[in-house]
Amino acid sequence: MNKIARTFSILAVFFLICPALSLADIVYIKNGDKLFGMIQNPSFTFTRQRSSNYLNVKVRPELRYQFGFQDSIPSTDITPGSYPGRGSNDTYNVTSGIDFKFFSLQGGYNANINRSFVLGNVETRIEGISYPNANLRILRLEALPFLKNLTHSSSITAMFTRSIERRYQVGDSLVLQSDSKNTSFTPLVSWQTNWIKGISSTVDLTYSETVTNDYQGLRPLISRSLSRGGSVSLGYTFSAPRGLGLPLLKGVKFSSSLSTNLGISYNRNTNYSGYGADLNTPIYDSSVLQADLGMSYNFSSSITGGANFSYSQNKESVRNQDTKRVSVNIWTNINF
Repeated sequence: MNKIARTFSILAVFFLICPALSLADIVYIKNGDKLFGMIQNPSFTFTRQRSSNYLNVKVRPELRYQFGFQDSIPSTDITPGSYPGRGSNDTYNVTSGIDFKFFSLQGGYNANINRSFVLGNVETRIEGISYPNANLRILRLEALPFLKNLTHSSSITAMFTRSIERRYQVGDSLVLQSDSKNTSFTPLVSWQTNWIKGISSTVDLTYSETVTNDYQGLRPLISRSLSRGGSVSLGYTFSAPRGLGLPLLKGVKFSSSLSTNLGISYNRNTNYSGYGADLNTPIYDSSVLQADLGMSYNFSSSITGGANFSYSQNKESVRNQDTKRVSVNIWTNINF
């Protein structure tokens, strides 16, 4: 996973830097006009939000406070012991991408600083960043020799994000209370295809990992969460708008359409918590297997019907719990 993460990061950073190249740099790039014509919507945004909440204010605050130019009121204007609540939130966002004939790649960098003040000037600060927020899509797979005669369209999508968050208590010094790192591939890969004969399919694989350190105790408490899964879905659609004839009813035709969907998914979540080397035994380990089959049939504009079949198994290994469910639903509508 680390090799895949590094690859996504390098690609995203490259495409984010491209819009910042100077004119002199472009001169030395062959066909530079075509290359930079593929750069999609580079942007930078910055937002700041400030809020405050004062109780038992003795007089109307100054206009600067009323219009948001300052977020504090002199202590002489509030009742003693009435502690205010104040906060601010700064957000930075950089995005860009590239669009080529057979693939597109979007990326970005986000940063957030949230400050909250309680009991006067006791500050809690949360700093977070996420990058490269890469979204890669490979198109026109139907042109490949082994898919050319079997599919109408086919594409692959992959996404990768790494997030880091740190929480501080700010007083006379900056004290780190906790931090967390998340690596997410949602999806790691997703393959969507429209086959001939009215068949469609989607195959998804996902993976994410979060590691959290809590430094407020005598020793750092480490928590690790893993989530991985996959799914396969198949769909089939048949339509006969001109009607289907029945052997015993010559000259009589019925318009009809059939839609069928089959989905199978598996997801597993595992949590670890402990001090250092204690992270070998999970405290929670749950897996869910789900299978669904749905069918709907329009025999005519007046008669419709369908059926839904579902099976699920939820297994929790730590507590040794295993739950299975089966459901069947068959229905018919006759409109008069």
